[in-house]
Amino acid sequence: MGLFLLFLRPFLYLCVIIRKEDIKNEKTYKGDFVELTLLSLTGEKLKQITDGYFSQGRHCIRFDNEYSSGLYFVVMKTSNGITAGKLMICGE
Repeated sequence: MGLFLLFLRPFLYLCVIIRKEDIKNEKTYKGDFVELTLLSLTGEKLKQITDGYFSQGRHCIRFDNEYSSGLYFVVMKTSNGITAGKLMICGE
């Protein structure tokens, strides 16, 4: 999984790259079930960003940002495992 950038308030756009290695069954038309969760630095679950079927490729997901500037973790769960990445929220 590759995680990259976001845009500032009032919404964030979290862009995720789902590689073929992240999807257990590459031949499935709908891809694989993907769950993205936002965590604090202490591991507290703050928000379920999305859960649904995604194919391989780049996806930008919009979500309301009610969190202060700082460092967070985004966890991606698929049928092939769990991957985490850092997410920096900047600005007011």
